[in-house]
Amino acid sequence: MKKRWMVQAFALALTGVLVFGTGTVTYADEKKTVVIGEMVGQDTSDKDNAKNTKEGKDASGKECDQCQDPVYTWTPTDSGYTCKAVRECKDPENGKKHYREETAKVEAKTTKQATCEEEGEIVYTATFENKTETDKKDDAKAEDTKKADSKAEDTKKADAKAAESGLFKTQTQAVKINALGHKYGEVTYTWNQTDNGYTCTASRVCENDSSHSETETVEASMEVTKAPTCEEEGEEVYTAVFTNEAFETQTQTVEIGALGHLYGEASYKWTKTDKGYTCTATRICQNDNTHVDKEAVAAAVEVAKAATCEEKGEETYTAVFTNKAFKTQTKTVETDALGHLYGEVSYKWTKEDKGYSCTASRVCENDKNHVEKETVTAAYKVITKATSDKAGEGLYTAAFKNAAFEEQSKKVKLVAADKKDNTKKKTTTKKNTANKTTTKKTAAKTTAKKSTAVKTGDENKPVVMGIVAIGALAVIVVAGRQLRKKHE
Repeated sequence: MKKRWMVQAFALALTGVLVFGTGTVTYADEKKTVVIGEMVGQDTSDKDNAKNTKEGKDASGKECDQCQDPVYTWTPTDSGYTCKAVRECKDPENGKKHYREETAKVEAKTTKQATCEEEGEIVYTATFENKTETDKKDDAKAEDTKKADSKAEDTKKADAKAAESGLFKTQTQAVKINALGHKYGEVTYTWNQTDNGYTCTASRVCENDSSHSETETVEASMEVTKAPTCEEEGEEVYTAVFTNEAFETQTQTVEIGALGHLYGEASYKWTKTDKGYTCTATRICQNDNTHVDKEAVAAAVEVAKAATCEEKGEETYTAVFTNKAFKTQTKTVETDALGHLYGEVSYKWTKEDKGYSCTASRVCENDKNHVEKETVTAAYKVITKATSDKAGEGLYTAAFKNAAFEEQSKKVKLVAADKKDNTKKKTTTKKNTANKTTTKKTAAKTTAKKSTAVKTGDENKPVVMGIVAIGALAVIVVAGRQLRKKHE
């Protein structure tokens, strides 16, 4: 049945949507009011048709047997809710539609009372005159439970038949009730004296629920509006300020009796001087501030921790008073670190394989163990090139990362070009001589070996001379090549 109702509803949506409970049919371009229960496109002025529709019959007065499930619509009113039931029926012979409707009698029952902080609940029950057999049996059950139970099976069959005949079932709807919220009465304020002054307590009670109350106690601040003297009374005003905005600020004035001379706690003030520190002790009569005891002393100093170049030190000052009402006072002062006091910087040049290096160093006069040192490789450049008859000049420059060290330079002389050549020639000659000697020795060894193999002397002399000549020529060629490479 439900599936068939959904198919028919979809068919209605293609030409226009019929909204049950709202009383309007919505088309693509306009809205038209339709009386619920009439057949769309049928003349509704016919009273017989309307009567038949209400009774579940078609226009000809025949009983309907093709009815959809009823649609129930709840509508809020000023006094509660209304509930309307509408059922669409279809004539099995001609397929024309008509509607059955009824507005139920609605009763309200509070199932949960609302409180200050929690929501309540009202259940609305809609009872239709055109009841289903189930509802009728429910009514009978209320009168006689046992009798209704004995007819349980008959009730189920009646419900099935009632659903086909288009009858309406009792409906219920639960509606939430907003929480009441707190309704607090007047605030009461209570003052209580304590060892430190006064406290004030504010409280209020909810008129909806006396178990709901708000209470706040605060310690009042005090201001002397009239200072007492040794002989006259004074006044104090206590002010209580609450966190809860519902509670107003409260004040209370209290009289102070004459107290005589009453000195307060002594205060101590340290003052820096050229020679160290002084300490001044003061106490004032609380009843008359013109009565003052005061004493200033120069404090003795003791070095508790000596300052170093990099660490701060400490000095302890001690003030001892003559007046016994004043207690001995001490003050610890942090002294600045001495810092490094470096002497003059010394620079030392050192000859390296590929030039020079320069080392800068300086020693702290406060602590000889504190030394700054930096060694750098000097950069080199030629200032004047050497010629064949005149020496040149070169310059080494040492630049340090430490800003305390200044850039250093060192000049060196370059040997004249001809002197270099002579030096090279002498070296080459020595090397050539050595090579010749080595070659001769090698040739002599070779000759000796070959001579050992000769059985007779005279017939081998031409061979020996040839070998010697070849060896000498090889020596000359090697020496010439080496000399050429040196000059190049």
